[in-house]
Parts: sequence; structure tokens; C-alpha cells
Amino acid sequence: MKKVLKRIGLVVIMAFNLLLIFIILRFLWYFPSYYLHLDFSQNFRKVEGYEDIVFTCNDSAYSRTFWGLSKNAIDVTGLEKEQHESDEIYEKLRSLVGNDYYIDQYVLSPDEDRILYEEMHPWGAGAPTDDEDIYFKVVDLNDGSIVTLFKGPQQFFDIYWK
Repeated sequence: MKKVLKRIGLVVIMAFNLLLIFIILRFLWYFPSYYLHLDFSQNFRKVEGYEDIVFTCNDSAYSRTFWGLSKNAIDVTGLEKEQHESDEIYEKLRSLVGNDYYIDQYVLSPDEDRILYEEMHPWGAGAPTDDEDIYFKVVDLNDGSIVTLFKGPQQFFDIYWK
């Protein structure tokens, strides 16, 4: 009986240690990905014209690179939100991507074959105070394929497609 209790105690301690390591690794990844806008996925290369997509925040412009978003010298004062965010486009977007997550903003590509949109995934039960992972995705209107352009924790950017 003592051996069984001792093994159960060891398993509980190991599980606690693994959980603690996981939490530490999550924090170690969170801060660089938040402050440096890191995202090492290379799926963005599948998006035709990704070079013309501009992310803006606090009067700074960013473009997608192989390590995430990098600041560039684009003048953000010249960028204006296009007024083609109609209900018809929103309904088309919702029909393609579903209603699972909140879509904050979206913009058509210059050739109007794709939609770039921002999708929020809450970490908790979806309360307004929960933090979110933000996904910037592109949906092709011709075949319905979806490609994640950039994702990160609490990465709030305005999006433009020049």
C-alpha cells in the first residue's frame, strides 16, 4: 500500500512539474511574440500579393516577413480605410469562414478575389475581459481556401491591402 501511495505521489509531483514547465514556456514565448510580433509559420507565402498587405499600429507600418512582422518605412498617414466593407461582403465572408469567432475587420484584395480579415480567438470563456489570440487570415473567394497570414497574442493592427 505504501508503494502505491508513493507512486501516486510521484506521479502527482511529476504532473505538477510538467504543468509548471508548460506555464513557464508559455510566458517565455508570449513576451517575445507580443513585443517582437513573431510568427515563424511560412503559410503567408501562399497568399498572392502578400507584399502589398500593410499592418499599422500607433503610426507605424509593418509588413509580413519570414519571422513575423517587421517595421517598414511606409507613411501611414496616406493609408485610408476603403469603404468597400459592405454587408454583402461580410455575409460572403461569414458563409465561407463560419460563425465560430469574432471578425473585427476585413478588407478586399485589389483584384477583389480575396478577403483579408482579422479573427479573434478568446483564451477563456469569451468574456469581454479575456485576452485573445489574433489571426489575420486570407480567404479566396473562388475556392474558399483560407490561409493564415499572421497570428499572435493580442496583436491589434489595422489592415490595408494596397
